[in-house]
Amino acid sequence: MEQSLKLDMLLPHPLCTPPALAALFQHPQESCRLQLTLYQYKTCPFCSKVRAFLDFHALPYQVVEVNPVRRAEIKFSSYRKVPIVLAQEGESLQQLNDSSVIISALKTYLVSGQPLEDIITYYPPMKAVNDQGKEVTEFCNKYWLMLDEKEAQRMYGGKEARTHHLRDDVREDLYEAANKWVAAVGKDRPFMGGQKPNLADLAVYGVLRVMEGLEAFDDMMRHTRIQPWYL
Repeated sequence: MEQSLKLDMLLPHPLCTPPALAALFQHPQESCRLQLTLYQYKTCPFCSKVRAFLDFHALPYQVVEVNPVRRAEIKFSSYRKVPIVLAQEGESLQQLNDSSVIISALKTYLVSGQPLEDIITYYPPMKAVNDQGKEVTEFCNKYWLMLDEKEAQRMYGGKEARTHHLRDDVREDLYEAANKWVAAVGKDRPFMGGQKPNLADLAVYGVLRVMEGLEAFDDMMRHTRIQPWYL
């Protein structure tokens, strides 16, 4: 007889939750607009990873135990591995596959507030054939939060500032460092190395080059004296 469908609301069990985390789990995130259903094998470590993420962020969710032999519970999906999360947001129903994609996409949602249907486009699946001739699916950006510059600064900027003893407005430190560099190079030579760049020139140039396209880069070009040296 086929295993019956098991569908339960899952919140952390008080006897299994460390006391330091238990307080976080007492009040699910009321502001979250997502209705989540997790399709899993109970003993699957990747499913457990997703449950730990959902529990830590106090996100209520339902669980469907998947029969590991027949997998009838996920017959709706062409992706045949667990975990799978179905996320209902208003009229939009999105399917998230792969434990790392699930965690990265949901964390991006919590931080940015972007619609989930937009977020999942940042994690496109790619099919390939492995060394054994088997078709496999991988996902782009699966280990990354997909945030714009302001969201990333809001989330991580304060931590970096405290670590490196920066001011509250870290742009001021950036401007100061740029002007110090220009002053150190001086007016009588094009590079720190004289007529040719040395390793210091290459290091500073490399840092600035990866900033191109960011708002911080444009601001630095406007508010410091480094533009003639860089260009």
